[in-house]
Formats: sequence, structure tokens, C-alpha cells
Amino acid sequence: MDTKSSHSFVELRENILKEREKLSPKLRQIADYALGNPDDIAVETIATIAKRAHVQPSALIRFSHYFGFRGFSHMQQLYKERLLRGGLNYNERIRILSSTIEDNNNSSLINDFVQGSIEALQSLTSDINLSVFEEAIDWLYKAETIWITGVRRCYPIASYFNYALSQLGKNNIILDGTGHMSKIHSQNIGEKDIILAISFKDYAQEVQDIIQKGRQNGAHIVSITDSTFSPLVSLSDVTLEIHEVEVHAFRSLSTSMCLALSMIVALGNRMRKPINKET
Repeated sequence: MDTKSSHSFVELRENILKEREKLSPKLRQIADYALGNPDDIAVETIATIAKRAHVQPSALIRFSHYFGFRGFSHMQQLYKERLLRGGLNYNERIRILSSTIEDNNNSSLINDFVQGSIEALQSLTSDINLSVFEEAIDWLYKAETIWITGVRRCYPIASYFNYALSQLGKNNIILDGTGHMSKIHSQNIGEKDIILAISFKDYAQEVQDIIQKGRQNGAHIVSITDSTFSPLVSLSDVTLEIHEVEVHAFRSLSTSMCLALSMIVALGNRMRKPINKET
């Protein structure tokens, strides 16, 4: 097959399905095994996979070359990434990740995360819409109370906003779910308040529920999310869209925290030098 290697598992699967009838019997046998057993392809050795697919290891190498990969391990990486994104816990992710790091090379691992974070931070300056950023600061400035919601991976960002807004003397409440009281507390959100909502894929339902309640009460919404297809976009008055780096299937918070710090400093500056309202 005269093609470049696929860049995602979905793309590779589509290529395999499209090319299946053109393959030799042995390669078709591997194709069928790969389509039916993607988890095995992700975690097993080439010898084990060859045994289970009833082929020689060299056939797996030919198969990967056919689809444009340098070798079997190069192709296998797409299967590992698919599995890592499938809701595995950290221990399971690390177990799979360890097979990609040779000799516990922690220096290489750290470098991967550092370089990924640098690239993500550099992209923030071009990705962020300054007029939208300024509008978000304006909403936060005018709010009587800022209600902050962000759960699971987004909780550290929400917690930082809670701390930093308190340092600025800005009235705020974090809806952190303590005692499962978020739903009850959100009933107190008023029409002069702002909900600052942070949610990334897979978009926590509890955050969406709080936004919906706030909108019913007449509050305005400032959201931070990672896609124009995020359900937060249609629910918000203003949305800041950012893109976090994903390295070895672990997503950093470096860009989110940088944006949060920028928002706090911008708001603090606005509070120090309020703009005169039109009479």
C-alpha cells in the first residue's frame, strides 16, 4: 500500500477495512485479528500476537509496513493510545505507558512532558481571542458573586480561582460537591451573579447541571473548555477555548493554569482601575 502511516487508530482502522480485500491471505488474517482484538494489539508482545493470530512475527512486520509504518511497534502505538483514552485508571495507563519507555528513562519522560507543555503554552497566545478574554474579565468584574464549578481533572483550576479571587477580595463560592450539596447551593445563584465553569472532554454532567440552574435564575456564564463542540459553548455567554497538551495519553493542566493566572491578574488590574460607567 503506497501511503503514509495513519495518524490515529480510527484512521488506521478505516484503512484496514478499505484495503482488506486486497491483502494476501496471511495479511488478511492479521487484519481480521487486529479488527477484532484491538486491546491485544495494544498490550501484547509481537510474539504473543503472532501466536494468537496464527502467523509468524515477520508477517506482523510486513503488515505494519503495508500500512506505512516503520515497524510493528510504531503501528502498535496507535492501539496503545486508543486504549489509554478509553477510561483506564492511572495505574492501568502507567502499566501500558511503561512498555514504551526504555530502561525506565525518566529523563526522556520528563522531557516529553516539558516539551509538550511548552508547545501548548506557546499556542495559547495565538489560540486565545483577546476580545473574548476581555469580555470574560468584564463579566467577572461586574458580578456580585462568582460561582465556580470544575470537577475531577478541572478541580485544581477551580480551586485556584477560588483562592485567587478571595485574595483579590472578590466575593466567590466554589461548588465543589462537598456533601453532595452543589445542586442545593446552586439554587442561591442570583441574576447579578456569574458562573465560572471549567470542563473538558468528557464534559462533566454536574457542571452542565449547575450552568442550567444558573441560567434559570438569570445568571450569566463564563466558561473555559476545549472545543467548539463542547456542550458548555451553547450554554455560556462567553467561552474561552483552550487546548491542553496530551503526552503519552496524560493531559497536562499547564495551559489552563496559565490562562487562569492571566485572568486573575487582568481582573485584579481592572478592579484597581475601574472603567467609568456611562451615565
